[in-house]
Amino acid sequence: MGEEDKPYCTSFLFSDSSFLRGTGTVFNIWGNFSAFNYSRSSEEADRRALECDWGMVHQDMKAASDKVFADK
Repeated sequence: MGEEDKPYCTSFLFSDSSFLRGTGTVFNIWGNFSAFNYSRSSEEADRRALECDWGMVHQDMKAASDKVFADK
């Protein structure tokens, strides 16, 4: 997968949630039910977040320009 095809997301630091996970937290006595995407340092988390943010901007701009120039 090339750099152009790399999927970016803006929620990689959050755990995946669903109705069943939410219901399961009622029985989570030890408090270790939700797993988060951890980074080794705050700098690494910031770098990953910035990369994903700008990647999303790039994907949005590319989709918009493809739509505009596909009509011509």
